[in-house]
This record gives sequence, C-alpha cells and structure tokens, in this order.
Amino acid sequence: MEPASEHIRNLLKIEGVELRAVCDVREEACSQTQRVAEKAGQKPPTAYSKGDRDFERMCAEEELDLV
Repeated sequence: MEPASEHIRNLLKIEGVELRAVCDVREEACSQTQRVAEKAGQKPPTAYSKGDRDFERMCAEEELDLV
C-alpha cells in the first residue's frame, strides 16, 4: 500500500469528507484512489492524470474546499 492511499483512507473516515477529485501523474494511482473511495461508500472522485500540471485543470473545473 502506498503512503498516499493511507492518507486517503484516513480522510474518508472523517464525517462529512467528500473526495471530489484526485490528481496524480500516474493514472493507476488515481484509479486506486477511486476504488478506495468507492469501498468507503462514496462516489468515485474525478481523476486528473494528464501530466504534471493537470492539477491546474482540476482546480479550475472542480468546486474544492481543500487541495
């Protein structure tokens, strides 16, 4: 298990947390996070994995409270 996935699992345990988007240059890391969110009973977050600056697109397209 990758360290980031453990952070995601911990965040999803907090009441009221909704994981809306995930960004990583590795598409598989985004897919893994989507699966973790689904297992936690959430809708899979939108994945952004089209290069090292795709976080800019994520921030422009998503309504986020925390990045």
